[in-house]
Amino acid sequence: MRRVFVLCILAIMMGVTSIASAAATYPYGENAYGEKNIELVGDLSASGLSGAQKRPSIAYRHDVRVFNVISGAYTPSSGYLQSVQYDIQPLPGVEPSDAFKGKSGYHLIPLEQEIIKDYAAKQNGNADYVWKMVSGGTSSPWLKKYLVNGVPYINIGAVAYFSGGGLPDMRDAGGDGINSPLFRTTYLSTPWPNIPILAQDADGNIDLKAIGYSIYSTSVNVTAITNGDPSTKTTIVPAKSSPVNNYSVEFDGTISITKFRGLKNGTNTITVTAGDTFGRTTSKTITIQYNSNKPPKPVRPKKLSMRFLKYKDPVNVYNDTTVPVEFSNNKLESYTFTATFTLTGVVSQPYQVWDSGCKCYITKYRNLPMKQTAVKTFTLPAKGVTVWTVGRGDMTYRLLSGSGPIDGTIGNMNVKGYRDDDGYILDPHPIYNPEIKVEVDSASAPDFWEPMINDHIRTKAIPVQHRGKVRLSG
Repeated sequence: MRRVFVLCILAIMMGVTSIASAAATYPYGENAYGEKNIELVGDLSASGLSGAQKRPSIAYRHDVRVFNVISGAYTPSSGYLQSVQYDIQPLPGVEPSDAFKGKSGYHLIPLEQEIIKDYAAKQNGNADYVWKMVSGGTSSPWLKKYLVNGVPYINIGAVAYFSGGGLPDMRDAGGDGINSPLFRTTYLSTPWPNIPILAQDADGNIDLKAIGYSIYSTSVNVTAITNGDPSTKTTIVPAKSSPVNNYSVEFDGTISITKFRGLKNGTNTITVTAGDTFGRTTSKTITIQYNSNKPPKPVRPKKLSMRFLKYKDPVNVYNDTTVPVEFSNNKLESYTFTATFTLTGVVSQPYQVWDSGCKCYITKYRNLPMKQTAVKTFTLPAKGVTVWTVGRGDMTYRLLSGSGPIDGTIGNMNVKGYRDDDGYILDPHPIYNPEIKVEVDSASAPDFWEPMINDHIRTKAIPVQHRGKVRLSG
């Protein structure tokens, strides 16, 4: 008979996840696989019962492993670990034999310090914090407590949650639950916080990047102490919980030296600690210089910026003129992003009409909206500058949809029919009301759009007049 693991269903509904494995107490339970009539007491609402109930159950094997969503590492590195689920049974003569069909299984772990801490470590959690949360009087929708033959147990998903993990991926393993598993489940885990950047900049302020990870309740907070003195502890980044990107939240900015307490003239040490929601912390210490007699310089935002460089003729752009765009990176790490250069305006195009007065064809002009675009992907080096010189070889050309002649007498004409042999549109065909702008794809570089950086590569535009021959390619 197939059995379904109800706790995974409940976990998915609640956003809870779980995982298991231990060495000394392996596989997290005192009951042998296949043992029957094990009294299970606790919240059995996932099986359709109301509130706390008591039912007989059978112990079954359920294999598990952990996947770190950032590092890509599995625990164990190959294969799975064994754990136990308890399938409740109907009361004989009172409930139908199929009363709990498809909703009978509860994935539990003994509420014993050694076992809980061993499993929390495999889930990459803070074992002491996890034990404190599950063994104390914590009230949380993620935590459910049970008695298995009078022995305290909890749902294994609570350990995963308080370790910063979650989201079980449960697969039917096809086994009998005794000699082979009923299910194999992969649970997600996350790293402890990270401080990839901590340095004093040229202005004497502190460049800082701190990252916090978790499957749920993702956040990062940062504190600092000076010269190892706990009394100088101060919060330099309150809990930051957005935006979440790939199960992580980061602070990336510059902290004024005035934010740090207890500084003395000369050499100091600053110890920065990044923490997350689940008691996981990482610390890093640097040595800095401080002079109280020298006024601190204002914090210059750590940003990636864009500007149009000056060229010989900033008013008129001819067919061979190029437009250089400079991207600068004031950060301590490289960034890759995609930029789009766009030139829009109106191009005047000739067409022939019959003149009954002179009995000949005369040339008239119609104005058609046009657009030229160039797209390029860059990697900006740390503290580096890249210049994109946009020229005619980079551009593609098209007439905007819906464009037509001024007098409505004829349909759209192909601009290529009015080029000379070199590919230039012939005079007199200026581009009127031109505008140039550069846009950065935020999806390719989400850090550009981080508000606390104070600035980013903004969409900018400059007016440019085009005279003479204008190269249109594409």
